[in-house]
Amino acid sequence: MSEITRTEYRSRASKANQKDSANISGSYIKILTLQLFLCVLILLSAVVVKQFGAGAYDTLKQSYNEIIRESFTGKVLSENLDSIENAVSKTFSFLNDTQKEETGMGGEMPVSSFKNLKYLKAPKGTTLSPIMVFTGVTFPVEGGNVLSDFGYRTHPITGKPDFHTGIDICAPKGTRIMAAIGGTVKEITFSRIYGNVIILNHGAGFETRYCHCEKILAPKGAKIKRGEIIALVGSTGETTGPHLHFEMRKDSVAADPMWVFDKGESL
Repeated sequence: MSEITRTEYRSRASKANQKDSANISGSYIKILTLQLFLCVLILLSAVVVKQFGAGAYDTLKQSYNEIIRESFTGKVLSENLDSIENAVSKTFSFLNDTQKEETGMGGEMPVSSFKNLKYLKAPKGTTLSPIMVFTGVTFPVEGGNVLSDFGYRTHPITGKPDFHTGIDICAPKGTRIMAAIGGTVKEITFSRIYGNVIILNHGAGFETRYCHCEKILAPKGAKIKRGEIIALVGSTGETTGPHLHFEMRKDSVAADPMWVFDKGESL
C-alpha cells in the first residue's frame, strides 16, 4: 500500500469515526429527552389517578403508548410534539367531560383540576400535600364507602365548583362512628352546614372532625381511645342523605385523609 493510499485511508477512517460519534451523541440526546418526558408522564399519571381514578389513567396510557412506540422506532421525539399535544388535549377533554358517576349521599365526582389553572392551587386553609400520621389509624365508619373525595368537585347541592375539605363516607343513619385516632374531645358544636360536629384534639395542632352526626355520644373533655364510639351517622346540616363528613387538620389546615388510609394504616 502506497503512502498516498494510507493517507486517504486514514482520512476516510477519521471521517467515519466522527460520523459515528455524532450519531451516538444524537442517540444519547434522544434517550435523555425521552427519559425526561417519561418522568413528567409518570408524575402526571400519579396526579390523574389520585384526582380522577383509574379510568382517566387508562386514557392517558393508551394515548401515550403510541407516542412512545413511535419514538423508539427511530422518530425524533421533538417531531412528535403535535401528537403529544393532541394526546394531552384528548386526556384533559376526557377529564372535563367525565360525568358525575357517584351521586347521592356523599356528593359527586370532582370537577377537572385542569379546566381552570386556579384549581391546581389549594384554597387558603387547605393543602394538597400528603399528610403523614405516625400512629395507628382506624377508618371511622366500619363498612362505609367514600363517595366524595378531598379536593375540587361539583357541589352536590349547589351544582357549582367547590373545594371539599374532607371526605364523605356513606353509611346508613345510626351507624356507629369511631375515633380515627386517640385524643381528647375538644369541641361539640352545631352549624347550619355541618350539623352536629365533634372535634378531637390529638396534640401538636392535629385534629380530626366528624360532621353531620345524628347524635354525639362522647362528652366534651373526654379522653378517647382509637376505635372508640363517639357518635352516630346522620344527615344533620346541609346534606343529600346520611353520611359522615370526616376531616383531618394540622394547625387548622385541612389535608386529604386518604393519604393516610391509602397506606393501609386503617383498621
